[in-house]
Amino acid sequence: MEQNEEIEMIVCPCCKTRTKHKKVWENKNREEEEGIWEIKNYFLMECLGCGTPILKKEYLFSEDLYINQKGEVEAKTTFWPTISFRDIEMKQISPLPMNVRKIYEEIIKSYNLKLYTLCAAGIRVIIEAVCKEENILQGDLETKINTLKEKGVITENIKEGLHQNRIIGNEALHEIRVFGDYELKTAIELIEILLESHYGSPEKAQALKDILNAKKEGWKKIY
Repeated sequence: MEQNEEIEMIVCPCCKTRTKHKKVWENKNREEEEGIWEIKNYFLMECLGCGTPILKKEYLFSEDLYINQKGEVEAKTTFWPTISFRDIEMKQISPLPMNVRKIYEEIIKSYNLKLYTLCAAGIRVIIEAVCKEENILQGDLETKINTLKEKGVITENIKEGLHQNRIIGNEALHEIRVFGDYELKTAIELIEILLESHYGSPEKAQALKDILNAKKEGWKKIY
């Protein structure tokens, strides 16, 4: 590491912890007119742990200066991508029907962007999408969820959970109720259980079967 490299401790969105970052690029801008000035500085920082780049912006405006506890002027700092430990990573569940996967992706993105009403609506819509894939088209969503259970697609516990998800979606859309992180994250986890148990399990079971069969063939060759 060169001695003149500028190193800063920043929370890396990939490592999910504070790591050393080195500055690899900068662009500094200052504009002033009639004694009023504005500073916008941009820095490209690179994580020394994983190599992930982060764009850092420092902003100062003469008419709205922030004074820290030490009595010093401090720039307002913003990072891209947004660094947050509340974000959810999309699970790799396969094979998923294309429309179900698209809705699932939109649910995760809307949650991470704090678009709570859209997220709640997506939680309801994805249940509709799964029902459609199972050719369950008659009745309201409550009836469709019950039919999923009758067809053996879901268990009794998942059925009750999906009814709670249905209520979240209904209240968000029709009663304009805003849900928070805890309710929505719990609802998303239930959706993932549904997707993994219905779509992911058969593939995993087949993969395990193939592994065991391969081992048996190997044992036959040995003995």
